[in-house]
Amino acid sequence: MEAIILVFLSSLFVTPVVAQEPVSAIRAARLIDGSGAPPIDDPIVLVRGDIIMAVGTAADVSIPAGAQIIDLGHFTILPGLIDCHVHITGTPGDGGDTQALRETEGHGAIHGVVNAKTTLESGFTTIRNTGSNSYGDIAVRDMINAGVIPGPRIYVATRGLGITGGHADINGWSPHLDLPGYAEIADGVDEVRKAVRRQVKYGADLIKVTATGGVLSAGDAVGAQQYSFEELVAIVEEAN
Repeated sequence: MEAIILVFLSSLFVTPVVAQEPVSAIRAARLIDGSGAPPIDDPIVLVRGDIIMAVGTAADVSIPAGAQIIDLGHFTILPGLIDCHVHITGTPGDGGDTQALRETEGHGAIHGVVNAKTTLESGFTTIRNTGSNSYGDIAVRDMINAGVIPGPRIYVATRGLGITGGHADINGWSPHLDLPGYAEIADGVDEVRKAVRRQVKYGADLIKVTATGGVLSAGDAVGAQQYSFEELVAIVEEAN
């Protein structure tokens, strides 16, 4: 019995030392590090798990024995790109009317799963989602962070804010149709304060404000002021 216990305890102490993540060595024709320095020819990037261990030329960086070698051939390695204006849960179309009228919040979340993977595979490792017609972007962000689905780091604005009849509203349809806006529609200082608090409550990283008319919305001129100065001050105060 003593021998069995000793063997078991030994395995507990040995396992953490043995179970190290493997090293990957990425090779390519050149590397641009984004700092403004000249490109590096014949680079090697050593990665263990999600940590970059070393970057340099083949002459400067030694590849450890047993490392997985990923040879990208004639391609160039870049730092992850950043896109600061994305609608990850949307689809190309007429500015959103069709999607808002025909689809549920579930559709938006599934669009987000597909678009997140496409975005990451296109080289973008960080994005700012500047508005969703639901809270689906929060679900996409959280599932990426939990490792459930692939995608970039996402900062979400959830639904955003807009005035009645403004850039974020659905305009030009029959008044007998109770149509939701693309964003959360809020008018007046009290309503915008409450809307900001609600969006923060449900997980917003930032607050999207459609303060003027937009390009794709019906019935408003690009650049026309929509939110008043007092309303904008209230939004900023709450967001801070």
